[in-house]
Amino acid sequence: LSVGFGSGSADDGGVDTCEDSNACNFGDEGDCEYAEEYFDCDGNCIVDTDCAGECGGSAELDDCGECNGPGADYECWDGSVVCDLSDCPDVEVSYLEITYSSDTDIAGFQFDMDGVTVLGASGGDAEANGFSVSTSATTVLGFSFTGSVIPASEYGVLTILEVQGNVSNACITNLVLSGASGDGLDASVDDCLSIIFESDSTDDGGDDGSDDGADDGGEDCDSDVCLSLDGGNLNYSSTEDIAGFQFAHNGCVTGAGGGDAAANGFTVSASGSAVLGFSFTGSVVPAGDGTLVELSGDVSEDCLSDFIFAASDGSELSVGFGSGSADDGGDDGSDDGADDGGEDCDSDVCLSLDGG
Repeated sequence: LSVGFGSGSADDGGVDTCEDSNACNFGDEGDCEYAEEYFDCDGNCIVDTDCAGECGGSAELDDCGECNGPGADYECWDGSVVCDLSDCPDVEVSYLEITYSSDTDIAGFQFDMDGVTVLGASGGDAEANGFSVSTSATTVLGFSFTGSVIPASEYGVLTILEVQGNVSNACITNLVLSGASGDGLDASVDDCLSIIFESDSTDDGGDDGSDDGADDGGEDCDSDVCLSLDGGNLNYSSTEDIAGFQFAHNGCVTGAGGGDAAANGFTVSASGSAVLGFSFTGSVVPAGDGTLVELSGDVSEDCLSDFIFAASDGSELSVGFGSGSADDGGDDGSDDGADDGGEDCDSDVCLSLDGG
Protein backbone atom coordinates (compact mmCIF):
# COMPACT_ATOMS: atom_id res chain seq x y z
CA LEU A 1 0.00 0.00 0.00
CA SER A 2 1.18 3.53 -0.76
CA VAL A 3 1.91 5.72 2.24
CA GLY A 4 2.26 9.47 2.55
CA PHE A 5 4.14 11.14 5.32
CA GLY A 6 5.47 14.58 6.17
CA SER A 7 6.04 17.26 3.46
CA GLY A 8 6.15 14.83 0.55
CA SER A 9 3.41 14.36 -2.11
CA ALA A 10 1.76 11.67 -0.15
CA ASP A 11 -1.20 12.30 2.12
CA ASP A 12 -0.04 13.50 5.50
CA GLY A 13 -3.48 12.75 6.97
CA GLY A 14 -4.68 16.41 7.02
CA VAL A 15 -7.85 18.02 5.39
CA ASP A 16 -8.07 17.76 1.55
CA THR A 17 -7.58 20.87 -0.56
CA CYS A 18 -9.24 21.52 -4.02
CA GLU A 19 -6.42 21.75 -6.50
CA ASP A 20 -8.51 21.96 -9.77
CA SER A 21 -8.04 25.43 -11.20
CA ASN A 22 -11.45 25.15 -12.98
CA ALA A 23 -13.23 24.69 -9.71
CA CYS A 24 -14.96 27.57 -8.01
CA ASN A 25 -13.14 26.79 -4.72
CA PHE A 26 -9.67 26.18 -6.14
CA GLY A 27 -7.09 26.18 -3.32
CA ASP A 28 -9.68 25.95 -0.63
CA GLU A 29 -9.98 23.10 1.72
CA GLY A 30 -12.67 20.62 0.91
CA ASP A 31 -13.99 18.94 -2.24
CA CYS A 32 -13.95 20.90 -5.50
CA GLU A 33 -17.15 22.73 -6.34
CA TYR A 34 -18.12 23.67 -9.90
CA ALA A 35 -20.56 26.16 -11.45
CA GLU A 36 -23.75 24.96 -13.18
CA GLU A 37 -23.64 24.64 -16.96
CA TYR A 38 -23.89 28.05 -18.69
CA PHE A 39 -23.18 29.89 -15.41
CA ASP A 40 -20.04 31.22 -13.69
CA CYS A 41 -19.14 30.63 -10.07
CA ASP A 42 -21.10 33.74 -9.02
CA GLY A 43 -24.31 32.44 -10.67
CA ASN A 44 -24.10 34.73 -13.69
CA CYS A 45 -25.24 33.41 -17.10
CA ILE A 46 -22.24 33.31 -19.40
CA VAL A 47 -24.10 32.33 -22.63
CA ASP A 48 -27.10 33.74 -24.50
CA THR A 49 -30.50 33.73 -22.84
CA ASP A 50 -33.43 32.59 -25.06
CA CYS A 51 -36.76 34.42 -25.55
CA ALA A 52 -38.26 32.54 -22.62
CA GLY A 53 -35.51 33.88 -20.32
CA GLU A 54 -33.75 30.55 -20.00
CA CYS A 55 -29.93 30.71 -19.89
CA GLY A 56 -28.67 28.63 -22.81
CA GLY A 57 -32.28 27.70 -23.75
CA SER A 58 -33.43 26.89 -27.29
CA ALA A 59 -36.74 28.80 -27.46
CA GLU A 60 -36.98 31.19 -30.44
CA LEU A 61 -39.29 33.95 -31.60
CA ASP A 62 -41.54 32.90 -34.50
CA ASP A 63 -42.33 35.08 -37.51
CA CYS A 64 -45.06 36.79 -35.52
CA GLY A 65 -42.75 37.71 -32.62
CA GLU A 66 -44.22 35.10 -30.28
CA CYS A 67 -41.76 33.03 -28.21
CA ASN A 68 -42.02 29.42 -29.29
CA GLY A 69 -45.21 30.37 -31.18
CA PRO A 70 -46.76 28.48 -34.10
CA GLY A 71 -45.90 31.16 -36.63
CA ALA A 72 -48.32 32.72 -39.12
CA ASP A 73 -51.57 30.76 -39.05
CA TYR A 74 -54.37 33.23 -39.94
CA GLU A 75 -55.68 32.83 -43.50
CA CYS A 76 -56.80 36.06 -45.16
CA TRP A 77 -59.58 36.55 -47.71
CA ASP A 78 -57.06 36.23 -50.55
CA GLY A 79 -55.59 32.97 -49.27
CA SER A 80 -52.44 34.49 -47.80
CA VAL A 81 -51.41 33.37 -44.30
CA VAL A 82 -50.44 36.04 -41.77
CA CYS A 83 -50.09 36.45 -38.02
CA ASP A 84 -53.30 38.37 -37.35
CA LEU A 85 -56.40 39.69 -39.09
CA SER A 86 -54.94 43.18 -38.95
CA ASP A 87 -52.03 41.96 -41.10
CA CYS A 88 -54.27 40.93 -43.97
CA PRO A 89 -54.22 43.08 -47.10
CA ASP A 90 -57.13 45.42 -47.55
CA VAL A 91 -60.16 43.65 -48.98
CA GLU A 92 -60.23 44.53 -52.63
CA VAL A 93 -63.46 45.47 -54.32
CA SER A 94 -63.85 43.86 -57.72
CA TYR A 95 -66.48 44.06 -60.45
CA LEU A 96 -67.91 41.04 -62.24
CA GLU A 97 -69.92 41.17 -65.45
CA ILE A 98 -72.75 38.65 -65.46
CA THR A 99 -73.40 37.93 -69.11
CA TYR A 100 -76.30 36.19 -70.81
CA SER A 101 -77.40 34.70 -74.08
CA SER A 102 -81.10 34.08 -74.52
CA ASP A 103 -83.41 33.64 -77.51
CA THR A 104 -86.35 34.57 -75.27
CA ASP A 105 -87.14 37.81 -73.46
CA ILE A 106 -86.18 37.74 -69.77
CA ALA A 107 -88.72 39.09 -67.28
CA GLY A 108 -86.91 38.27 -64.06
CA PHE A 109 -83.87 36.55 -62.61
CA GLN A 110 -82.53 35.36 -59.28
CA PHE A 111 -79.32 33.56 -58.39
CA ASP A 112 -76.82 33.02 -55.59
CA MET A 113 -73.11 33.81 -55.80
CA ASP A 114 -70.62 31.37 -54.34
CA GLY A 115 -67.00 32.25 -53.57
CA VAL A 116 -67.41 36.01 -53.08
CA THR A 117 -69.40 38.49 -51.02
CA VAL A 118 -71.83 40.58 -53.06
CA LEU A 119 -71.87 44.29 -52.20
CA GLY A 120 -74.22 45.53 -54.91
CA ALA A 121 -75.31 45.35 -58.54
CA SER A 122 -75.84 47.97 -61.22
CA GLY A 123 -75.65 48.64 -64.91
CA GLY A 124 -76.03 46.14 -67.68
CA ASP A 125 -79.15 45.43 -69.70
CA ALA A 126 -81.15 44.95 -66.49
CA GLU A 127 -80.71 48.59 -65.53
CA ALA A 128 -81.10 49.75 -69.12
CA ASN A 129 -84.53 48.11 -69.26
CA GLY A 130 -85.76 49.54 -65.98
CA PHE A 131 -85.23 46.48 -63.80
CA SER A 132 -84.91 46.78 -60.05
CA VAL A 133 -81.84 44.77 -59.04
CA SER A 134 -81.38 44.01 -55.35
CA THR A 135 -78.65 42.10 -53.57
CA SER A 136 -77.71 40.53 -50.29
CA ALA A 137 -74.26 39.18 -49.46
CA THR A 138 -75.07 36.00 -51.37
CA THR A 139 -78.14 36.61 -53.56
CA VAL A 140 -78.96 38.73 -56.61
CA LEU A 141 -82.56 39.42 -57.66
CA GLY A 142 -83.76 41.36 -60.70
CA PHE A 143 -87.29 42.15 -61.86
CA SER A 144 -89.38 44.98 -63.25
CA PHE A 145 -92.29 46.62 -61.45
CA THR A 146 -93.59 47.89 -64.80
CA GLY A 147 -93.62 44.60 -66.69
CA SER A 148 -90.54 45.49 -68.71
CA VAL A 149 -88.36 42.71 -70.09
CA ILE A 150 -84.75 42.29 -71.16
CA PRO A 151 -85.02 41.55 -74.89
CA ALA A 152 -83.63 38.34 -76.30
CA SER A 153 -79.99 38.68 -77.27
CA GLU A 154 -77.18 36.46 -78.48
CA TYR A 155 -74.85 38.20 -76.03
CA GLY A 156 -75.30 40.87 -73.42
CA VAL A 157 -74.25 42.01 -69.98
CA LEU A 158 -77.12 41.25 -67.62
CA THR A 159 -75.76 43.21 -64.64
CA ILE A 160 -72.43 44.15 -63.06
CA LEU A 161 -71.75 42.92 -59.53
CA GLU A 162 -69.58 44.70 -56.98
CA VAL A 163 -67.95 41.98 -54.89
CA GLN A 164 -65.30 41.30 -52.29
CA GLY A 165 -63.15 38.21 -52.27
CA ASN A 166 -61.22 36.10 -54.71
CA VAL A 167 -63.06 36.57 -57.99
CA SER A 168 -61.52 33.41 -59.41
CA ASN A 169 -63.81 31.52 -57.02
CA ALA A 170 -66.99 33.39 -58.02
CA CYS A 171 -69.73 31.21 -59.46
CA ILE A 172 -73.49 31.46 -60.05
CA THR A 173 -75.65 28.86 -58.29
CA ASN A 174 -79.38 28.27 -57.79
CA LEU A 175 -80.35 30.18 -60.93
CA VAL A 176 -84.04 30.99 -61.50
CA LEU A 177 -84.95 32.72 -64.77
CA SER A 178 -88.47 33.71 -65.87
CA GLY A 179 -89.89 34.61 -69.24
CA ALA A 180 -92.30 37.38 -70.22
CA SER A 181 -95.34 35.18 -69.63
CA GLY A 182 -94.14 34.30 -66.13
CA ASP A 183 -93.01 30.82 -67.11
CA GLY A 184 -89.73 29.46 -65.78
CA LEU A 185 -86.87 29.29 -68.24
CA ASP A 186 -84.64 26.23 -67.88
CA ALA A 187 -81.40 28.16 -68.22
CA SER A 188 -77.87 26.93 -67.62
CA VAL A 189 -74.70 28.57 -66.32
CA ASP A 190 -71.59 28.52 -68.48
CA ASP A 191 -68.12 29.16 -67.06
CA CYS A 192 -69.64 30.27 -63.74
CA LEU A 193 -70.58 33.80 -64.84
CA SER A 194 -72.63 33.44 -68.03
CA ILE A 195 -76.34 32.58 -68.21
CA ILE A 196 -77.48 30.63 -71.27
CA PHE A 197 -81.04 29.92 -72.37
CA GLU A 198 -82.06 28.31 -75.62
CA SER A 199 -85.73 27.53 -76.18
CA ASP A 200 -86.89 24.31 -77.78
CA SER A 201 -86.81 25.04 -81.49
CA THR A 202 -89.55 22.46 -82.09
CA ASP A 203 -91.99 24.28 -79.82
CA ASP A 204 -94.47 26.29 -81.89
CA GLY A 205 -95.97 27.94 -78.83
CA GLY A 206 -99.10 25.81 -78.81
CA ASP A 207 -100.38 23.66 -76.00
CA ASP A 208 -98.83 20.25 -76.29
CA GLY A 209 -100.68 18.88 -73.28
CA SER A 210 -97.56 18.67 -71.16
CA ASP A 211 -97.20 19.95 -67.59
CA ASP A 212 -96.33 23.63 -67.80
CA GLY A 213 -95.93 24.11 -64.04
CA ALA A 214 -99.53 25.17 -63.38
CA ASP A 215 -101.98 22.39 -62.61
CA ASP A 216 -104.94 23.33 -64.79
CA GLY A 217 -107.26 20.37 -64.66
CA GLY A 218 -108.39 17.26 -62.87
CA GLU A 219 -110.25 16.69 -59.67
CA ASP A 220 -107.24 16.92 -57.38
CA CYS A 221 -104.28 19.27 -57.21
CA ASP A 222 -101.20 17.09 -57.49
CA SER A 223 -98.66 19.87 -58.01
CA ASP A 224 -95.84 20.69 -55.64
CA VAL A 225 -97.70 23.77 -54.44
CA CYS A 226 -101.49 24.08 -54.27
CA LEU A 227 -102.95 27.56 -54.06
CA SER A 228 -106.46 28.83 -53.47
CA LEU A 229 -108.06 32.23 -53.08
CA ASP A 230 -110.20 33.08 -50.07
CA GLY A 231 -111.29 36.68 -50.27
CA GLY A 232 -108.04 38.64 -50.20
CA ASN A 233 -105.92 35.79 -48.87
CA LEU A 234 -103.80 33.70 -51.19
CA ASN A 235 -103.64 30.44 -49.25
CA TYR A 236 -101.24 27.59 -49.77
CA SER A 237 -100.71 23.96 -48.91
CA SER A 238 -97.17 22.80 -49.54
CA THR A 239 -95.10 19.73 -48.83
CA GLU A 240 -91.89 21.65 -49.59
CA ASP A 241 -90.27 24.75 -48.11
CA ILE A 242 -90.92 27.81 -50.29
CA ALA A 243 -87.88 30.03 -50.91
CA GLY A 244 -89.50 32.49 -53.33
CA PHE A 245 -92.56 33.09 -55.46
CA GLN A 246 -93.78 35.20 -58.34
CA PHE A 247 -97.04 35.46 -60.22
CA ALA A 248 -98.69 37.74 -62.74
CA HIS A 249 -101.99 39.59 -62.57
CA ASN A 250 -104.03 41.67 -64.99
CA GLY A 251 -104.00 44.81 -62.84
CA CYS A 252 -106.38 43.51 -60.21
CA VAL A 253 -103.80 43.54 -57.40
CA THR A 254 -103.08 46.95 -55.89
CA GLY A 255 -100.96 45.76 -52.97
CA ALA A 256 -99.51 42.68 -51.28
CA GLY A 257 -98.09 41.91 -47.84
CA GLY A 258 -98.57 40.06 -44.59
CA GLY A 259 -99.24 36.35 -44.39
CA ASP A 260 -96.63 33.70 -43.77
CA ALA A 261 -94.34 35.35 -46.31
CA ALA A 262 -93.99 38.44 -44.14
CA ALA A 263 -93.87 36.36 -40.95
CA ASN A 264 -90.80 34.58 -42.32
CA GLY A 265 -88.96 37.75 -43.33
CA PHE A 266 -89.85 37.80 -47.02
CA THR A 267 -89.81 41.00 -49.03
CA VAL A 268 -93.11 41.13 -50.92
CA SER A 269 -93.57 43.60 -53.76
CA ALA A 270 -96.47 44.26 -56.11
CA SER A 271 -96.30 46.05 -59.45
CA GLY A 272 -99.05 46.79 -61.94
CA SER A 273 -98.66 43.32 -63.41
CA ALA A 274 -96.82 41.05 -60.97
CA VAL A 275 -96.34 40.08 -57.32
CA LEU A 276 -92.92 38.96 -56.12
CA GLY A 277 -91.85 37.46 -52.80
CA PHE A 278 -88.34 36.48 -51.73
CA SER A 279 -85.91 36.58 -48.82
CA PHE A 280 -82.47 38.20 -48.83
CA THR A 281 -81.45 36.18 -45.80
CA GLY A 282 -82.20 32.72 -47.17
CA SER A 283 -85.35 32.35 -45.08
CA VAL A 284 -88.15 30.08 -46.32
CA VAL A 285 -91.86 29.64 -45.78
CA PRO A 286 -91.88 26.18 -44.17
CA ALA A 287 -93.84 23.35 -45.73
CA GLY A 288 -97.40 23.28 -44.45
CA ASP A 289 -100.66 25.16 -44.82
CA GLY A 290 -101.55 28.78 -44.31
CA THR A 291 -102.01 32.19 -45.88
CA LEU A 292 -99.03 32.95 -48.08
CA VAL A 293 -99.78 36.62 -48.69
CA GLU A 294 -102.68 39.05 -48.34
CA LEU A 295 -103.67 40.77 -51.58
CA SER A 296 -105.59 44.01 -51.90
CA GLY A 297 -107.64 45.08 -54.88
CA ASP A 298 -110.46 43.51 -56.86
CA VAL A 299 -108.84 40.07 -56.85
CA SER A 300 -110.34 36.92 -58.30
CA GLU A 301 -108.97 33.59 -59.49
CA ASP A 302 -109.18 34.49 -63.16
CA CYS A 303 -107.02 37.61 -62.77
CA LEU A 304 -103.99 35.70 -61.39
CA SER A 305 -101.70 33.58 -63.54
CA ASP A 306 -98.16 32.40 -64.35
CA PHE A 307 -97.12 31.20 -60.90
CA ILE A 308 -93.42 30.52 -60.32
CA PHE A 309 -92.36 29.02 -56.98
CA ALA A 310 -88.79 28.15 -55.98
CA ALA A 311 -87.60 25.55 -53.48
CA SER A 312 -84.77 26.20 -51.01
CA ASP A 313 -82.26 24.63 -53.43
CA GLY A 314 -83.32 26.97 -56.23
CA SER A 315 -85.28 24.36 -58.15
CA GLU A 316 -88.73 25.24 -59.47
CA LEU A 317 -91.83 23.85 -57.78
CA SER A 318 -94.91 22.95 -59.80
CA VAL A 319 -97.99 24.95 -58.83
CA GLY A 320 -101.70 24.25 -58.87
CA PHE A 321 -104.19 27.07 -58.51
CA GLY A 322 -107.90 27.69 -58.60
CA SER A 323 -110.92 25.52 -59.23
CA GLY A 324 -109.27 23.67 -62.07
CA SER A 325 -106.49 22.24 -59.95
CA ALA A 326 -107.98 21.83 -56.52
CA ASP A 327 -111.70 22.63 -56.46
CA ASP A 328 -114.12 20.75 -58.66
CA GLY A 329 -116.66 23.54 -58.31
CA GLY A 330 -118.63 22.08 -55.42
CA ASP A 331 -118.82 23.44 -51.91
CA ASP A 332 -117.88 20.93 -49.23
CA GLY A 333 -118.97 23.34 -46.52
CA SER A 334 -115.52 23.82 -45.11
CA ASP A 335 -113.29 26.88 -45.26
CA ASP A 336 -109.79 25.67 -44.55
CA GLY A 337 -108.12 28.48 -46.46
CA ALA A 338 -106.49 26.14 -48.90
CA ASP A 339 -108.05 23.20 -50.73
CA ASP A 340 -111.82 23.39 -50.49
CA GLY A 341 -112.75 21.08 -53.29
CA GLY A 342 -111.97 17.59 -54.50
CA GLU A 343 -110.51 14.95 -52.24
CA ASP A 344 -107.12 16.35 -51.18
CA CYS A 345 -104.45 18.73 -52.35
CA ASP A 346 -101.31 16.59 -52.37
CA SER A 347 -98.95 19.00 -54.12
CA ASP A 348 -95.81 20.43 -52.56
CA VAL A 349 -97.54 23.81 -52.21
CA CYS A 350 -101.31 24.46 -52.38
CA LEU A 351 -102.63 28.04 -52.49
CA SER A 352 -106.08 29.63 -52.33
CA LEU A 353 -107.30 33.21 -52.73
CA ASP A 354 -109.39 34.92 -50.03
CA GLY A 355 -110.74 38.17 -51.47
CA GLY A 356 -107.53 39.98 -52.51
